Amino acid sequence: GNKIAWYDSRHGNWSIYLYDIDQKTETRITGDSNVLDPVTPVSFYGNKLVWADKLTTKWDIHLYNTSTREEELITNSISDQINPKIFNNKIVWQDKTFGNWDIVLLTIPDGGGVPVIEAPGTILARFGEPIEFSVVAQDSDAINNLTFLKPLAEDLPEGATFEITFNEPGRIEGRFFWEPNANQLDDFFIPFAVTDGENDVSVITKISVSEGLINNSLQIVSPVPGSVLNSSTVIFQWNAIPNAATYFLGVGTSFEEISHFPWGDIYGENQSLNLTAEVTGIPLNGNDIFVRFWANVSGVWFFKDFNYTTENQGGGEDPLAADLIAPSIGSVLKSSSVTFEWTQGVGISEIFLGVGTNLDALTNEPFGDIFSGSVEGVTKIIDNIPLTGSPIFVRLWSRINGLWQTKDYTFQTSNGVSNLAEIISPQSEIFISSTNVVFEWSDGIDVTEYWLGVGTSFQSISTKPWGNIFAGAVTGNSKEIAGIPLNGKPIFVRMWSKINGKWQSIDYEFQTEDLGVGGKEAAEIISPLPGTILSDTTAIFQWNQGSNVTEYWLGVGTSLESISNKPWGDIFAGSVTGNSKEINGIPLKGNSIFVRMWSKIDGVWESIDYEFQTEDLGIGGKEPAALINPQVGTPLNQTTVTFQWNNGFSVTEYYLGVGTSLQSISTKPWGNIFAGTVIGNSQEISGIPLNGKSIFARMWSKIDGKWQSIDYEFQTEDLGIGGKEPANLINPQPNTTINQSTLTFQWDTGSGVTEYWLGVGTSFQSVSTKPWGNIFAKAVNGTSQVVSGIPLNGNSVFVRLWSKIDGKWETVDYTFATEDQGGGSITEPEIIAPTAASTIDQTEVIFRWSAGVGVTEYYLGVGTTQNSISASPWGNIFSKSVGLAQEAAVTGIPLNGNLIFVRLWFKVNGIWQSKDYTYATVNNSGGSSGESAQLIAPASGSAILSSTVTFEWTSGDGTEYYLGVGTTQNSISKAPWGNVFSKNVGTVTSVEVTNIPLNVPTIFVRLWTKVAGQWTYIDYSFPTSQ
Repeated sequence: GNKIAWYDSRHGNWSIYLYDIDQKTETRITGDSNVLDPVTPVSFYGNKLVWADKLTTKWDIHLYNTSTREEELITNSISDQINPKIFNNKIVWQDKTFGNWDIVLLTIPDGGGVPVIEAPGTILARFGEPIEFSVVAQDSDAINNLTFLKPLAEDLPEGATFEITFNEPGRIEGRFFWEPNANQLDDFFIPFAVTDGENDVSVITKISVSEGLINNSLQIVSPVPGSVLNSSTVIFQWNAIPNAATYFLGVGTSFEEISHFPWGDIYGENQSLNLTAEVTGIPLNGNDIFVRFWANVSGVWFFKDFNYTTENQGGGEDPLAADLIAPSIGSVLKSSSVTFEWTQGVGISEIFLGVGTNLDALTNEPFGDIFSGSVEGVTKIIDNIPLTGSPIFVRLWSRINGLWQTKDYTFQTSNGVSNLAEIISPQSEIFISSTNVVFEWSDGIDVTEYWLGVGTSFQSISTKPWGNIFAGAVTGNSKEIAGIPLNGKPIFVRMWSKINGKWQSIDYEFQTEDLGVGGKEAAEIISPLPGTILSDTTAIFQWNQGSNVTEYWLGVGTSLESISNKPWGDIFAGSVTGNSKEINGIPLKGNSIFVRMWSKIDGVWESIDYEFQTEDLGIGGKEPAALINPQVGTPLNQTTVTFQWNNGFSVTEYYLGVGTSLQSISTKPWGNIFAGTVIGNSQEISGIPLNGKSIFARMWSKIDGKWQSIDYEFQTEDLGIGGKEPANLINPQPNTTINQSTLTFQWDTGSGVTEYWLGVGTSFQSVSTKPWGNIFAKAVNGTSQVVSGIPLNGNSVFVRLWSKIDGKWETVDYTFATEDQGGGSITEPEIIAPTAASTIDQTEVIFRWSAGVGVTEYYLGVGTTQNSISASPWGNIFSKSVGLAQEAAVTGIPLNGNLIFVRLWFKVNGIWQSKDYTYATVNNSGGSSGESAQLIAPASGSAILSSTVTFEWTSGDGTEYYLGVGTTQNSISKAPWGNVFSKNVGTVTSVEVTNIPLNVPTIFVRLWTKVAGQWTYIDYSFPTSQ
């Protein structure tokens, strides 16, 4: 054939690679979690590849189809299967399921795969507690009837039952139930076998029954739980637990301290089989003490928590750690001799001060490389502070009731010189008279990296991509910039310098001569005039034509953030025609209104921003919450920060997302540091990396059933904490124009990156949804990839580079213009009816669109959520190819006041591209908001640490709910909607799910809500303890 497969250990462990001789492409078939044995050769026939893989604790047989790129688990027994061989549609292997090594032959049906059976592998059970689980078998042909061959009656333990609960062509389900008794303390092996008439498949479930352990038997008998402790030394005593192998006691000052290693900040030790433990150092301050008592029975740990209150023996005043008051927080140290001063605190028996050049110096003995030691009084002079321009780190220790408490501080030092690189040519007073200009700059001091941005407005160099003429990393001391318009208007330049890991910049403005060169101008608002005070909730915005503008877009919002992020305006956002647009719903409450006027010139969008004041007439007084702490502009110097916000007006729910990039808070799950529903007016966020880079926060407010958001950006200090960063493209350079249909993309290694993925597409949508690119999308090795098939038609190409860091994917997006080399000119279709952003008032609507140029097929998807049109089947109201027709009648649109989402697909040169639209609907449901249920437990972004989890959700306006839980996104996206749990739960709003595997990296959850007869869903994902 034309493919070669082999074992390769370039990543440290053995992996299987596939090379396509014709396409000259290499594909990694298995990942880092696979365990392979190169002694057993890969068996390859046609488009099918088989091997033995120890992905779990045993060897199984895996099948990979090189045409569909799908992997199938052939065996799933509790014993080993090895040495597979494939010929035609038959696979043989050695199998030890029944004790001895046997030879097993499997025939793969020509029409599809063999039946697949799913059942738990191993279950740890206790007598007296019921065991219940489902066994599901499916045939990909979906036409053959399936039959359970096993279990027979003699295969079941005494008292166990197995009954068929579902049986249709292609799928059969059974329910196993058993409540072991005290005489059944043993291991039981239950076989499950299914046939489709041609092939038999089987698995074995192991059930290990141990003695029951009633949670109530875990009991501390002294001191009595809930009592008041009046001594800092306490002897805890507990009752003996039958068959316990060992005990463990944890004591802490909070529930959090006893919930993670080392399981207590006061005490945490293994007790062997002792029934008492003496604990010292208990602070007597009137606060609560938390105790967790553990017992290990039959290899399984069980625990129970207890609470106590302590007497306040601090003379009526609670203990309080000392706090540094001088130098002032945030000040710059300009002298090598500094006097540190702190408050006296309350109940402190000793003060210790540590001063160092890095955080590690404070964390490890002697706890400071500049100064460390016990100090008297409330001041200490430190004489040897190095003035290098680098930060100094200070840790102040307070000993209270025998326990040390610490507070950390960071101060920048001065080196007395200006560090930034400066533009030295051209000089700012010189007029620019050439479209090509060489910019030169000084070295600066301690600068490790330069970046240059050149644009036609101050806005263009102040927001991503930091320049609409040129924006990119530069080396040396000069850069020639082409394409400068000579139209008599100013050019804006921002020179960036990276010093000590932080970016700093200086801005410049240069006047150009008006030579009529490059005279392409964006449209400008001509009415209302800038500075006009708006006194009506309806305003007509008018603009001039600009020059060479092919398309206009208008965004109107209540904040600069609202017009700077999708959908680019919270009052109005949409494509506009002509030279005016009437905007309704302007709130008159004395605040500013922000307007962004977009112009498309040569296929590139340019924008100009405006701000208008409104009169305060008390109209539209609904306002999202805004962050009040930390204040914008304040550098973050702690890995844990408390975010606080005001109430806003008419807000019914809050949601907070915090991430390391704007991308991370703009796509699900809306934050890679924290993302979740929050209550009250504050939330403590931990795990903030202190690496000198920005942290992004998005504060969501639900008003009238709709979510609004405000974005914030905070700079972090570079303390060397969390310094892991995704890879960045280095070739082609950002904002360059692509003039070849085959191109090599190169990127740096990033930091802490274990895997890369590259997506290239013809639209931002194509790289933002599966399969993550319609030109190229796959995992890549190394730091470069050749991509072919890039259309050279003058349109933009979008690139998303993925980096896997600590098991999580992070992305960086890029956009490149392409040369228009003719012979492939493309005009994208647009929906023309209903008009974009209009309101639908009929359950049946005819969608019409303009004819695209070069389009060979159209496809329309309509759904009740963005997610419904972003994944197969691409719409839960309507989803269908319409050939070359330019309209489609859609019925069943729910009129409940919620949004309707529409995606128009069009195929060009064999590649699907798409555009999304959003429409409001009238509410004919008698006031019902039609809101879907939302998961509230487990909390969004939290980790699943137990195989049994209770899922809980809001009721929304649902009349019925369905929950699906699976180990992959695909498993919850198609029938049976979950390979761990899948069930219609009726009207309840919580359900306990058992047998959740903790040996996979992520658990995926889909919560369905039936509203007004229509099913809608929301997807969630949770990391596991793996």
